[in-house]
Amino acid sequence: MLDDIIHLKTVQPPIFTVWERNRHRTVHWFIECFAEFMGVVFYVYAGVGSQCLFILGTILQQQGLSSILQIGIAYACGIIFAIVICASTSGGHFNPAVTITFMVFKGFPPLKGLRYLVSQILGGYIACLLIYVQYRDMIILAEGALAKAGESSLMFTPSGPAGAFGLYAVPGSNLGRVFLNEFVCVRMIFRECLIPV
Repeated sequence: MLDDIIHLKTVQPPIFTVWERNRHRTVHWFIECFAEFMGVVFYVYAGVGSQCLFILGTILQQQGLSSILQIGIAYACGIIFAIVICASTSGGHFNPAVTITFMVFKGFPPLKGLRYLVSQILGGYIACLLIYVQYRDMIILAEGALAKAGESSLMFTPSGPAGAFGLYAVPGSNLGRVFLNEFVCVRMIFRECLIPV
């Protein structure tokens, strides 16, 4: 009776059994860093790309390029895509602030954290570079429209072309309140990272 049993391992080609030996090995550090890099690229490209279209559409007075709802959905889809694709490999930090928090409070290895930080920052820069190259012609048109209207002072504000790629305080705003707003929002994120439900 036992002689009639055929095990899959005896009839399966060797190429399929190689995976079984490597399946449970630890992931190489470069793969983890690449996963962090790609995760940041996914959500920054989706969210900042939509945000860039919204700002440029407002400056150029073109309706339908983007909306506040679309920006939120783009960030959500980018984050979901990053988590589904990359989080199982690297842990899914995708934010330097989260990595630093884990290094300080959760005992995350400092060398690994430093590699994650570099990967995340590089991922954000590469995503913004891709967006800039993609929408360069529209950005130049928007800069020209602002200069022609005599509103060159709006270039480096949340309403200007640079506002799509960086966080700028609204002119005349109280910097203490701006800091408090960022502090409270980041604190909420950290709390959820450190004390999951």
